Amino acid sequence: MFNQLKKWNTLRNQILFIFLLVMVIVLFIVSLLTLRQVSSLLKNNAEKQIQQVAIEANGRMESLYEQINTNSKLVITDEEVQRILTDVYDGKEVTFRDRQQLMGHINRIMGNTDGIFSFQLFSGKQQRVIPLDEDQLINRVGKKWINEANKARGRMVWIGEDPHDKNYFLAIRTVSLMERQYRNGGYLLI
Repeated sequence: MFNQLKKWNTLRNQILFIFLLVMVIVLFIVSLLTLRQVSSLLKNNAEKQIQQVAIEANGRMESLYEQINTNSKLVITDEEVQRILTDVYDGKEVTFRDRQQLMGHINRIMGNTDGIFSFQLFSGKQQRVIPLDEDQLINRVGKKWINEANKARGRMVWIGEDPHDKNYFLAIRTVSLMERQYRNGGYLLI
């Protein structure tokens, strides 16, 4: 076996071997330097990109929040909503037809809004006015959030994830009755 290796031990092969060894070392050093520079460049670019995405997402969330805030104000100050909740506050019975018309009216407002899946309107006694079932507000959000909405006095309170459906978020605000010295006439669940 040693004899066979001697056959390949020529000056030409030695030069080739040294050349290849030096080239491998040079390529290894160059690749390490390039890897370091490229990885730092990619890291910096990724950080900048993540910051930009976060700024844009934050701006979009603020814009969406303001849109929801504005449109929910439109609903709570709407003449029909005020009339129905004033009737409920005065102890009058709200007919099914009135509730249906109110639902259509609110759906028209909601149709012009991105980001709102539904409005649910509750009376001051936490009975649902729309949609057309008889659920109570406390069953939907809990006492803590009702108290927070009362403390906020008409401002929107961000609740967070909907406990019944994790794909949606909830917000709540009180509805003050303009005809009754701004007494609490109900709640709007968004």
